[in-house]
Amino acid sequence: RAEGRMKAYLDGIQPLLDVCRVTDWLGKTVHEPHYSDLVCTGNKLKAFQIVGANRLSDELLYELGTMSPIGCVGNHAHGMSPSQSYYEAVMAQNSVSAFRNWKALALFDSFTVLGLLDKPEDWKWWRDSYFRFIYIHALYQKTQLFVVNNRFRSDAADGKCGRLLQQMKDLEHWYAFSNISYNFLPQLIYKSIDTGLEIASEREQLHHYLVQEAERQDMQGERRIGKLIMFLTVLTVLSAVYDGTSLVSDAFGIQTDTATYLGVAIGLLGGVVSFVLVWGIWAYCNRRKKADL
Repeated sequence: RAEGRMKAYLDGIQPLLDVCRVTDWLGKTVHEPHYSDLVCTGNKLKAFQIVGANRLSDELLYELGTMSPIGCVGNHAHGMSPSQSYYEAVMAQNSVSAFRNWKALALFDSFTVLGLLDKPEDWKWWRDSYFRFIYIHALYQKTQLFVVNNRFRSDAADGKCGRLLQQMKDLEHWYAFSNISYNFLPQLIYKSIDTGLEIASEREQLHHYLVQEAERQDMQGERRIGKLIMFLTVLTVLSAVYDGTSLVSDAFGIQTDTATYLGVAIGLLGGVVSFVLVWGIWAYCNRRKKADL
């Protein structure tokens, strides 16, 4: 029966095995794909798989979920046998179970359900339920977050951050829900898939970029305002110097096209600059004294 189940399982993942098939330039197969090729090449793709067994076994669930060779867990002579600490960490952090007749393992590239065959009618709703759509939804979130994060990391985000921010807001509004059903089980499945795909960490990275971008935009805005204030200040000073020079010239009858008029303007401008320098030095000294205290 074990050989029959293994054959049925291999038939089910045959499309994945075909990815590992090696052909020559004439199209002739030079390497027939094997189960272990999925481990060596990492071509597990994204899989939502439901497997029936005579008994629930954490070892079998780990092997199916990671597509490791069957029987490698606990077999110290096997080259793909996981260390005890790693195996226990994976099963403790990524497994989920609500009833006695099934257990699931949510990993980064697969969601595997292992159910008992003695009462398949008790868990056949896995095949008919919408949990696969929860997995597809989580994959969409992961992909979108990955794409947006890459755009923020690249130079292509320059000048397009506003659009990216709006795209992220739309994603958070329509797809990043916190509760998906009044029933506990869909929420439990969703949280386990979210943990396995590390969606939360991807979202945290994006929020970090959003904070950085907001700070950068604030600094740019402050620089623009500072430049504008500086321009207005210089314009005001020059206007005041011009008005003051005109008043002095009118009072003493100085012609505008003479050297005396120019000297008055330079003197007033020098007085204003000296006043600003003295005031700046005095303010700086006061700040130093307060800091020393």
